[in-house]
Amino acid sequence: MGLSGIVLKKKDNVDIQKIIHDIKLSAINSGLQFKMGKELMMNEDGTYNYLTINIANTFEENDNQQQILLYVYNSSEDDYTDEFDWILNEGKLIQVINIEDFHDCEKILLDFLYEYICLNPEDIFWDELNWFYKYDDLIQIHNQSFDKEWCYKK
Repeated sequence: MGLSGIVLKKKDNVDIQKIIHDIKLSAINSGLQFKMGKELMMNEDGTYNYLTINIANTFEENDNQQQILLYVYNSSEDDYTDEFDWILNEGKLIQVINIEDFHDCEKILLDFLYEYICLNPEDIFWDELNWFYKYDDLIQIHNQSFDKEWCYKK
């Protein structure tokens, strides 16, 4: 079992349709495939509360595929907590994507996050080790020789 992480966005900058579009575009731009999951939780008004997206090198049958699972949250002002505000001086960060167990998928994770952060340079990736990576960090990590341990160290 590996770590999970989340993508944080300023709470006043959340547009769920743009996030979904950027996830798909980031997968494509990084040479990865994506598969939309089923809508897992619906709100009373028929909109979803969250949905899943799988990202992998391939979704071929009988392939020992490595993939990351994203939970994309339709966050609102009501979902805001100050849990992550210590990361930025101006704070007000909200969780928009949860990335489940990425053990053995560190390359997929980095390639995807690199493309995503290029589209969303103000967003931040935080992992369960209480480490976070901003735009400049991810650009620097991506532009170096790949280190499988990149997300397990500062």
